[in-house]
Order: sequence, then C-alpha cells, then structure tokens
Amino acid sequence: MTFVYLIIPIFNGEAHVENTCRKLAHICREQQLFSHIVFVNDGSHDKTGVYIETYSQDIDAEVDIYTYEKNRGKGFALKYGISHSDIKDDDIVVFTDVDIPYGFDVIRQVITMLAQDTRLDMVVGNRKHHLTNTTQYTKYRALAHHVFRMCMPSQLRSIPDTQCGMKVFRGHVAGVLFSSLKTFRWVFDIELFLLAQKHGYTMKDIAVIIEKESLEARSSLSFLKHALSVFRDLLVIYRTY
Repeated sequence: MTFVYLIIPIFNGEAHVENTCRKLAHICREQQLFSHIVFVNDGSHDKTGVYIETYSQDIDAEVDIYTYEKNRGKGFALKYGISHSDIKDDDIVVFTDVDIPYGFDVIRQVITMLAQDTRLDMVVGNRKHHLTNTTQYTKYRALAHHVFRMCMPSQLRSIPDTQCGMKVFRGHVAGVLFSSLKTFRWVFDIELFLLAQKHGYTMKDIAVIIEKESLEARSSLSFLKHALSVFRDLLVIYRTY
C-alpha cells in the first residue's frame, strides 16, 4: 500500500498554522488525500509550536511534529522531517509551504500522475508554465528571480522554475536526494535538481497558480536582505557539482 506524506517546514508561521490545520482537517476527512502529515518547526521563536500542537489535533491522519531550537533553513527542515519518518520506497513525499500556496487540487493531480506512470520519479511545480496566465510574482520578486537564474549552473537553466515551493517525489527518491543535501537555505532546490540529474531521475513539471492571499503575503525583501548568503550557497554548489 502506498502512503502519502506531506512535509511542511515552518519558521515563524503562527499567522498561518490555524487556517492550514483547518484546511488539512477538511481535506483528510473528505478525501483522505494524505496518510501522514509531518510538521517541522524550524527554530521558530513565535507561537508556531504551540499552535501546531493545538490545531493539528483535529486532522484525521497520522501527524508528527518535530521541533528544534535553532533555525537551520527550509532544506534542513525537509531533510529532518524525511529522515525521521518511516517512508518506504513506494510511498509518495510532498512538500509545500505552511500556507499551502498552490492548494490541494494540484497535489491530487500529481499523485495521480505518479500512480499512472511508474517510470516517473518526481514532479515539480512550475509557476511559469504555458497553461498559467496569472501574475505570480511581485515586480521585485520577478527581478530577483531573473538575477538568480543568471547565477544558476548552466545545466539547470532549461528548467523554467526551480524555486517553486511545491515538489513531489517517490519515497526512495526523496530519501536519496535529501540525505545527500549540503545546502539548506536559499539554493537547496538547485542542489536537489543537480542531485536528481546526477542520479538520472525522471521528472515532469506541472502548472501551479499561487493563491491570491499567499501572493500578497510573500516578502519582497528577502533576496536583497540575504543576497550574500544566497551567493555563498551558490559557491558551495559550484564547488561541489
């Protein structure tokens, strides 16, 4: 039997936890989309941990909550959640952001894709897909995205959207990729793609549309504020791959 694990990394996400848990309770009760939900509290210093404990109790699925004190980055949180879960090779691993920015319908579509094509190893969201005609970036984020892509390793520039926060893997693929991950913050997605290429994993993308409230909540300052860290991690990527 194939189980579906949803991994949600969270850093200072108290504003979203209650609503997200209500959405998860509904989708698990009505459609049983996920068998396991894993929250990883990535060193939050707000009330994220308390809220997860409180509001996740109504979710009709196996719920695991992991917390550690120091913020280590989204990539580390995902690696931690996956490594501490009893994921089998044939299971499916989904990760997305705490506000579920692309909704559940696209995740359901991806699960169907993987069930129908056993040769497919991973499916990634693509906000720039030709089937979408919605603006999914602020102007600042669009500029930052363009600059970032110019700095990417050349072998990945044919991938239209490496940074989308929704990716889905077969269980054994998630285990291999995340166990090898060395960068945990701004460029861990880049490293995932490089590792996937190294191991010859097959991949497709799927059109995703960010929900309006999630788009409005996205910060427009993170790239500028953390540019030095971004380029430091990119240097690690270039030295390693």
